[in-house]
Amino acid sequence: VAGEFESTCKRGDVSVDRRTFEEYANYYILLCERDCKPTTITFYNHLMPLVCEEIGSIRLNMLSAEHLNRLYIKLQTEDVKRDQKAIGNEKLLQLRKETKVMCKELVAETGLSKNTITAAFKPGNIAVESAEKIAAYFHKSVKDLFSISTSGKGISTKYIKHIHSFIHAVLEQAVKEGCINRNIAD
Repeated sequence: VAGEFESTCKRGDVSVDRRTFEEYANYYILLCERDCKPTTITFYNHLMPLVCEEIGSIRLNMLSAEHLNRLYIKLQTEDVKRDQKAIGNEKLLQLRKETKVMCKELVAETGLSKNTITAAFKPGNIAVESAEKIAAYFHKSVKDLFSISTSGKGISTKYIKHIHSFIHAVLEQAVKEGCINRNIAD
């Protein structure tokens, strides 16, 4: 056993890196800042809490495919999605009729897309940040013009694929740098 261990060490197959997934993922994001768009970095930082809650404290060389599968199952089935959405109420619709504001003007003044403005007045679900901009345009509070709802359900399969791609990229970089022998996200 000692001889086997010695030959694995000589081949470089034993990892001495003690970093956790979270520590290495933060390092990976720093590396990406020089080559990636700011929106990509923002997206990676948005994914970090979801990923790190489950696997962040696990050392890179101890991470297994089972850990990843448990993460994906948890994200798909448990109440992890805590998005807040704003839905325009009657006061918003009435205010628009009274002021006769055009969609084009709201787009120009708020910086929101035409689709977001249209959804706000249907009424449809829009992001709370967008609702705040519309309320500010009318010099009202968000609570006056919108109902805020919180959805709590699992994350979509497409979003989980994005998370998997991020984890795969982090681990691929760790393989390139010799921190781990193989990418368990392959």
